[in-house]
Amino acid sequence: MYLLYQKSTRAFNIYITMKKILTLLLLLPTTAYAELSDWSKKDQALFNSFIVLNTIDTMQTWDMIDCQKRNYKCPLKERNVILGPTPSKVDVLMLKIGTGYAMYHILDNIDEKKHPRVRTITLGIVNAMYIKTVHNNYEAGLRFGFAF
Repeated sequence: MYLLYQKSTRAFNIYITMKKILTLLLLLPTTAYAELSDWSKKDQALFNSFIVLNTIDTMQTWDMIDCQKRNYKCPLKERNVILGPTPSKVDVLMLKIGTGYAMYHILDNIDEKKHPRVRTITLGIVNAMYIKTVHNNYEAGLRFGFAF
């Protein structure tokens, strides 16, 4: 009984820590990216939407992982080929951090004089894909609202 309590307490602590990290990631676009202020207001809003959509997708993926842990017959499987069908929460978080970081630096290095609309178009396309992903997750039964 004590061992079960220790495991559940440890899992709860990890879960709370990951929620704090995700909350921090949600706030990063406004504080960590100094050059973001050089972007147009539209591009800033689109990038912030990208971060929010990533966070929602991450929380939905964690909901799927919880389903897989609670029920070995859970019908939900991850479709991301990088993560595989049964990823861990740490794997998901690291992938999201990496893609967010890479996306920011790629978009920040676009020469606005030579390619004035590339950043806006790219963010629009990526956000559209994430909206579809979040919607598909919701249709599959994954949560959309999250309580912190």
